[in-house]
Amino acid sequence: MTESLKESKSEEPMQGTSLGHLRLRNIETNEIILIPTPSNDPNDPLNWSKTRRVYLALLVSLAMFFCNFLAAGPTVSIMSITQDFYGPPGPAFSKEIAKVAYFFTTTALLQGVGNLIWMPLLIKYGRRPVYIVSFTCHTGMAAWAGGATSYASELAARILLGFFAGAGECIGPVTISDIFFLHERGTFMALYTASLSAGVSGGIILSGLITINLSWRYIY
Repeated sequence: MTESLKESKSEEPMQGTSLGHLRLRNIETNEIILIPTPSNDPNDPLNWSKTRRVYLALLVSLAMFFCNFLAAGPTVSIMSITQDFYGPPGPAFSKEIAKVAYFFTTTALLQGVGNLIWMPLLIKYGRRPVYIVSFTCHTGMAAWAGGATSYASELAARILLGFFAGAGECIGPVTISDIFFLHERGTFMALYTASLSAGVSGGIILSGLITINLSWRYIY
C-alpha cells in the first residue's frame, strides 16, 4: 500500500510544469514542450516567426475593436439620430427614440446569433474566405449605415453590420489557436478579449468626441 502511494506521487508532475493533464515542461531539462507539435511544412503557422504571429494577433484584435466600435459607438448620438429620421422633438419623441434603439439592439443580437452561421462556414471553407467576405461586407454595411436616409434602410444596414461583425467573435479565437502554441495562447487571448471590451467603451468615448462638432454619420 505504502509503495503504491510512493509510486503514484513520483508520477505526479512537478509544480509549474503542467496545465491540467498537459505537461508544459520537460521535468528533466525544464524545456518547454511545444503543444501542438509543429510540422515540417514552412506554411504551418506554428513555424512562422514570433514577430509575424504577434503582428497577426494584433491585427485580429484591432479588427475586433473596430467591429464593436461601430456596434456601440453611435449610441451616444441616439437623440441626434432620432431627430434626423423623425424631425424635431414632438409628443411622440420618446416612442421614436425607442424605435431608433432597435438600430443598436438588433446589431448586438446579430453579432451573437451570427456565430451559429459563421462557425460552420469557417470549419467547412477555411479561415481566409470568411475573413475576406465578412470584413469586406462589414465595411460596405458601415458605409451604407453612414449614408442611409430612411429608418428602414438604416435598420437593415445595422442588422447586416451586426451579422458580419459577428464573424470576428468566432474567427478571432480560432486564429489565435491556429498560430500560437498552448503556452502562448493565454497572453494573446487576453489581448483579444481586452480589444473586444475596449471596442465598446472606446467606441462610445471616441464617438462622443467625433460628434461634438460633426454629424453622427461621421462615426462610420
